[in-house]
Amino acid sequence: MSEIEKWSIEKSRELYGVENWGDGYFDINESGNISVHPRGRSEKGVDLFDLV
Repeated sequence: MSEIEKWSIEKSRELYGVENWGDGYFDINESGNISVHPRGRSEKGVDLFDLV
């Protein structure tokens, strides 16, 4: 049996292809939640989980 890989935010970005569909307006934050960046990645994002 192979060792289970440790989860990471970068692995989630790759798995879900956030760079492909997010176009800089969506990302995965430190909490592991999707965040929205209304003015692009240069501005701090809003956690969608908190928003809902």
